Formats: sequence, structure tokens, C-alpha cells
Amino acid sequence: MAQPDFADCLIGGTVKRLLTGGQTHVLAAALLSNPKDDVCLTCFTFGEDEPSVPLITALGRAAKCARVQVLADERESLTGKTKRQAHCLFNLVQLGVQVELVKKPGAGQQHSKTMRIGHTLILGSANWTSNSRKSYEMDLCVELDDQGQKWYQTKTKPISGDVDNLKFEAALLDMNTNLSDTKTDHNTKGT
Repeated sequence: MAQPDFADCLIGGTVKRLLTGGQTHVLAAALLSNPKDDVCLTCFTFGEDEPSVPLITALGRAAKCARVQVLADERESLTGKTKRQAHCLFNLVQLGVQVELVKKPGAGQQHSKTMRIGHTLILGSANWTSNSRKSYEMDLCVELDDQGQKWYQTKTKPISGDVDNLKFEAALLDMNTNLSDTKTDHNTKGT
């Protein structure tokens, strides 16, 4: 495979800011406050300690005025170590966000961590989790040019076409059944 020319690597956009994990989450929530364009968020892990945290709230609010799509790794979402990931994604679905679980062929994963709104792209090492806000992360905010916008769309389109949301829906149904059973168990222990 031929190595691309250095000039080819410069096509795509302009770096606007370097960010920490905490700054990434704050900027993402701010950009989601009133999006004029569709939103695409890609994640390996997505998890928040509380359902009312800024990112979940901001994504739900954004879904009222724009199409908001989250592409999450299927294996990590259903069986991974991130606590409550499926539940957090289910919260997003209830808020009107289109969540798709991505299954990469073979041993691959959907491991990117990005959020694009129009021509603004945030990308880097920070996961969309409460831990990433506290961890040492490095991210970029990039203003995409038209070629960068097309490049991002071509890279996420194959991802979004490789989803199995029936597994997600079945897992959520099972999770809700287990939650209901737990509540019933607590209610019947005193009788």
C-alpha cells in the first residue's frame, strides 16, 4: 500500500482547539444546546453515573431540533465493563436519540470517539463517560472543510450500515424485565 503524500494528509479542516477530557464534555454539551445541523456521535464506551448529567441531557435536548445519531460498539454496549452502558443508551433512545449498535466483522471494534455537528468535529482519546471527564485525555476540535465533511461521512456511513439493533432491543427488554423482577422481589419480601 502506497504511503499518502503529506499534502493529502492536510486535507480536511483546521484544528481550532486542544482539549482535556473535561473540556471535551463541556464543549460537546454547549454545541448540543441548539444544533442547526445533524449530530453524529461515535463511541466505544458511553456511560454516565447519573441519568441527568449534562451530556445525556444535551443529546436529548438536541434530538428535539435535529437528527441525533449515536453509533456505539455492540460488544461493549451489551457485555462490556462500562457500568450501565446499555441503560444509558436506552435513556438516549427514550429522549429521541437514534442509537445504533455497531458490530465490526471479525475481532474489530467501533473504537472511535467523535462528535460531529455540521462542520465542527470533536475527536480524540476521551470516551463519552464520566471517568473520561476526570482522566488525562487529549482531544481536538476541528472545523471541517467540505472535503473533511465528506471524509467523515464516508467513514461513518459503513459503520452505521453494520448494526444489529434487534440484539440491543432484546437486551433492553431483558434488562427492564430484570429491573421489574427486582422491584417485585423487594415489594414481596415483606409479605
